[in-house]
Amino acid sequence: MNFQTTKKKDTWESVYTDTDPNRIFNSFLCTFLNIFQACFPVKGKSMKDKNDWITQRTKSLASKKEVCMPWLKTAMIQTQKHIILNIVKS
Repeated sequence: MNFQTTKKKDTWESVYTDTDPNRIFNSFLCTFLNIFQACFPVKGKSMKDKNDWITQRTKSLASKKEVCMPWLKTAMIQTQKHIILNIVKS
């Protein structure tokens, strides 16, 4: 289905005949989304636990990161406190 062609074929009558702006907008949005979803359906893709791209080295580094992160966060906080105290003292 071609989006442009389908969009032109629709009459859009409900958008032009109503006088209430809220209903006009809702009608437009409903018509547009119906055409859009018909022309561009969502296609699902199965992810069958396929992590071939994750190497043993990557897994190893990720586990080490989990161990180091609490220490790193603490060190960063201490550094930030030290910088702030120096600024305040100046």
